[in-house]
Amino acid sequence: MQTREFLHRVWGGEHGWAFLAHLDTAKNFQHKAYRYPGQMEDMVKDIERWNGWANVYFGTHLYKSPSARVKEQAMAPSCLWIDYDRPNPENIYPKPTICWESSDNRYQAVWLLEHPLDPERAEQVNRYLTYKNKGDKGKWALSTVLRIPGSVNYKYEPHPKGKILWSDGPVYDIDSITPSEQELKEVKTEPVQSELPKDLPSRDEVLTKYGDRLSSVAWKKLQATPAPNEDWSESLWQLARLLIEAKLPSVAIYVLLRDCPWNKYKRDGRPSEHLWQDVVRAHKGEAQLPEITDAIPWIGLNTLMSYNRKPEWLVEGIWMESNVGWIAGQGKSYKSVLSLDLALSVASGNAFLGKYAVNKPGPVLMIQEEDTTWRLANRLRAMRHSKDIDPLGFKSYGTGFTLTAGKEQDLPIHFAIGQGINLVDREWFEKIEASIAAHKPRMIVLDPWFHMTPGLDEFKASEIAKTLIEIKQWRNKYDCAIVIVHHYNKGAGGDSRNKLYGSQALYSWSENSLFVARSREDNTVVIERDIKDALTTEKINVCFNDIDTAYSFETWEGKAPQGGGAYEAIIAFLSNFTMGQSIPREEIVKAVDYSDKQVSRVLVKLSQEGLVTSQAKGRGGKLFITVQPKLKEVVRQEQKGEYWYDEL
Repeated sequence: MQTREFLHRVWGGEHGWAFLAHLDTAKNFQHKAYRYPGQMEDMVKDIERWNGWANVYFGTHLYKSPSARVKEQAMAPSCLWIDYDRPNPENIYPKPTICWESSDNRYQAVWLLEHPLDPERAEQVNRYLTYKNKGDKGKWALSTVLRIPGSVNYKYEPHPKGKILWSDGPVYDIDSITPSEQELKEVKTEPVQSELPKDLPSRDEVLTKYGDRLSSVAWKKLQATPAPNEDWSESLWQLARLLIEAKLPSVAIYVLLRDCPWNKYKRDGRPSEHLWQDVVRAHKGEAQLPEITDAIPWIGLNTLMSYNRKPEWLVEGIWMESNVGWIAGQGKSYKSVLSLDLALSVASGNAFLGKYAVNKPGPVLMIQEEDTTWRLANRLRAMRHSKDIDPLGFKSYGTGFTLTAGKEQDLPIHFAIGQGINLVDREWFEKIEASIAAHKPRMIVLDPWFHMTPGLDEFKASEIAKTLIEIKQWRNKYDCAIVIVHHYNKGAGGDSRNKLYGSQALYSWSENSLFVARSREDNTVVIERDIKDALTTEKINVCFNDIDTAYSFETWEGKAPQGGGAYEAIIAFLSNFTMGQSIPREEIVKAVDYSDKQVSRVLVKLSQEGLVTSQAKGRGGKLFITVQPKLKEVVRQEQKGEYWYDEL
């Protein structure tokens, strides 16, 4: 069953607002409203996109308004539901219409109804079915979300993918599954007290009376300030557990939770009664609260030994997924061109340098503090043909832009250009992290490092370590690769890893880097790969013919003829002519299929080596190339295996 069909069956033929939600590995929970059924295609696309990095959920019924996912806005449900965390879902009675597995021995199911049901009655019957079948007692209420069938579950390692077990169960008339009074008594589904007590004490009164019971951990929780991406739900219910363990009454717990920094009900505009209901359920032991964890998240040996995620290539042979590192070299060594090619490759799914496959394409954020908007845009236009992106458009915002391919399709790459971003400034740092949380990029590119770290002494490990550690935390939280463009120290010799401008801590931080050196003679650069989890000994050679008009280049690994493939191709073509024979330069360009610039560079080099001579003839100064005896000798040596070129 496709996601589209499943959601249509669950939400029925009514019109209203549907909610989807997603929870990433950093425990950031967000939900979004869609007009149903009009925005079904948008929903399906978002589900597919989000599930590349997050758990995805759907609201079990429609709402009257997109403002909030609350009980008061609930429309009549077209189904009932259950969250069933025990084996053998066949034991659920009555048999659900649709049942799916979300992970090992964890199931969810819905009973589809012939007609939509009044929300209050639906909640009453749903609670009965949950208690009767020993389902999750926190999942029977209106406003519940369940996991999308067939989606990836990121709560467990390795990440299991759910599957539908059956979708051909009965569709029910509500009277056939409504419990009798006797059945209600048998499962002891006494209603939760929903009305808030009157004359509640103040927070100060509660603390004066019960403050001596609270642990230091509880006091810290009450006074803490939530970080931008902190999990409010987990913190709220950890605090609730601490207060329950301190033997505070429900009213006192409610007051402290209501006024604490983690009150997600107040943040989301939900009624106070919802918090009160959950406090009462938690106090009675009906709601499962998270365990209080150690201040440091220790990992046991068994857990560590069972971890089986292996490093995989994000871009084959170039960059591993979720790795951090540098693209570094001297000035004018095409570092920014390479980083732009890499960013566009990951976003579009097209090969890096036309050769290295992108295995896991996805969103990219690129911060550019050196090049101007017009230069970046011009290079992107030049790259579009080699990336098979045509036409290419730009949607501007402030000093940045987003790319579009075709008429409407947005490429998932976003640029911030010349905004004065400062990684040493706490406010800027938090703004960047907020953007990362919003876009969930596969890769982040920062170009260049020194423009974003003003005032930082790069030769003092004590100063740069804090910033580098915090940048690596972006990777840890959001599971993304991070690429930083940096310069070599002028005049530095020796191994590439010792040439980074600044402290050795810069190299120690890196997991995956590309060190770039440019030939003194032409536009050829040699890329040395330095990757912790992969053995890559061959150097990559790239000869750039043009970067501003056609984005033309040649790429090879290991040994290659001087001047690259163009040199060898021109030698091979000219060897077909007799000594002393003159050939128009235009004929050579046409025959070898290289750019004018590259052919001209090679012909100058051949002339310097005495293999050819050149002469302008006629009024127009048309250039002719004449083959010299030395060229024939070079070809004969090559045929004998006596190579006439050196390694670049």
